[in-house]
Amino acid sequence: MNNSYIPAFECQHTLVKHTKPLNTLKLNKDATMLLSGDDGLLLIWNILNRSLEQTISVTFNGPVSAAFWTPISPNRPSTTFTFGCADGTMFAYHQTQEDIRTLPHYMFSSSPRGSY
Repeated sequence: MNNSYIPAFECQHTLVKHTKPLNTLKLNKDATMLLSGDDGLLLIWNILNRSLEQTISVTFNGPVSAAFWTPISPNRPSTTFTFGCADGTMFAYHQTQEDIRTLPHYMFSSSPRGSY
């Protein structure tokens, strides 16, 4: 093994909000949004401005065990995501505004059909 070049990584930013161990992290396709889940919260982060956009509490459903961006349009890859919890519940969220360029933040609401 050639040790002449070992890449170095430095911490550029720290996103702080979780108080419990993280169970899942998922970056969206264009690397602008991040989902992070712990034992009772799913957080939606804006990576570009390093801000927390929304907090979703799922304390009664157990830990968030998986989260995925589920794009419904190639032109808008960050408008829909799903996540699952330890009790077997899966949630689908979709962005509520059409023109995301005018939003001060991304706001998501649960699927209008509710639980599947």
